[in-house]
Amino acid sequence: SSTGYAVKVTASALNVRTGPSTGYGVKGTIGSGQVYFSHASSGGWHKIWYDGSTGWCSGSYLSKVSSAGVKVTASALNVRTGPSTGHGKVGLVYAGQYYARITSSSGWHKIWFKGGAYWVYGAYTSEF
Repeated sequence: SSTGYAVKVTASALNVRTGPSTGYGVKGTIGSGQVYFSHASSGGWHKIWYDGSTGWCSGSYLSKVSSAGVKVTASALNVRTGPSTGHGKVGLVYAGQYYARITSSSGWHKIWFKGGAYWVYGAYTSEF
């Protein structure tokens, strides 16, 4: 089912898995306080964007937060350390990916990305 909201990690460390149960492999680990956008759920597990692809986390260690989301509409979009092209690049996000939005400034959106708060240009995203 579609959920469409931001979730915050409540465990000190939470495994991100390849599917919605402990029977699936671990892709990586995310830490306490990090925020991700849950865009689907299954059996108490949440599907998030993690390290450029989707991953699954147990809902037992996540809490819903009141953060809006952005969906990437460009084929590839730079993620930057600040709200302008003069700031350094920290990675790329891709069309169809969802991220929790912290705030907006001058057409830029601050999002949660790889455990940190970074910026993307809003003209290449849609808000919800």
